[in-house]
Amino acid sequence: MKNNNETKSNVKSKFIIIMVICCLAGGIAGGLMGYLSENIDLSSVFQNADIYLAYIIPAISIVLFVIALCFCISNYSKAKKIYSSWDGENEESINIAELSLNKCITFNNINFILAFFLYGVGIYFDKYIDNKNINLLISSIIGIIFLANLVFAITMQRSAVELAKKISPEKKGDVLDFKFDKVWFSSLDEGEMLIQYKAAFKSYKYTTNACAALWLICLMGELFFNIGLAPMVFVSFIWLLSTIVYQVNVIKLENKR
Repeated sequence: MKNNNETKSNVKSKFIIIMVICCLAGGIAGGLMGYLSENIDLSSVFQNADIYLAYIIPAISIVLFVIALCFCISNYSKAKKIYSSWDGENEESINIAELSLNKCITFNNINFILAFFLYGVGIYFDKYIDNKNINLLISSIIGIIFLANLVFAITMQRSAVELAKKISPEKKGDVLDFKFDKVWFSSLDEGEMLIQYKAAFKSYKYTTNACAALWLICLMGELFFNIGLAPMVFVSFIWLLSTIVYQVNVIKLENKR
């Protein structure tokens, strides 16, 4: 009983200390941002940043696409080569193939999301280019790279999933099917499902922490730089949606026990 009380006391002490540190850090950050907003003209600091970014974003999109192309194809080819020479018994070699496939799928998904982000950012900064011919050229490059990224991401994802199905014939689903996630998940064994559950919970926790941090950044941005309420609304919506979906599903699963 004494140990439990000591543990509870330590937890409370740590919580109070962390809250005090966070409050002090927030106060210092708020004061610093207030000072900067009053004494530094940020518009002059970033006067030509819009034009520079209008040219830089398409270049970043191209570089990212090439990196994704090389990385994903390399790992997919490695996995396919290992599977082709697999004798059906050597678990170590097939584990390496599955790891390569997972790397391929992970980087492909990251590239897919960044493609959307860079396309949106590129379209935004493209308006700062006054020359119509250059503006048209930049817009075309952004659009072509975006479409190329989408086609490659979908094709690579489907190829990786089909190879995974060959390695594990019990797995089912087609990436082009709108019910792919449901079909694929239902074909996993208990161990794989447990991994998915653990990964999903960790993702939920990281998302919650990220939303809390982004909300604070949006609040500071609104108070000192007048960025508007839209960023805070979107962050709060994602935060709320994530929490509601998690809690509702916990209740549903608890009732099924």
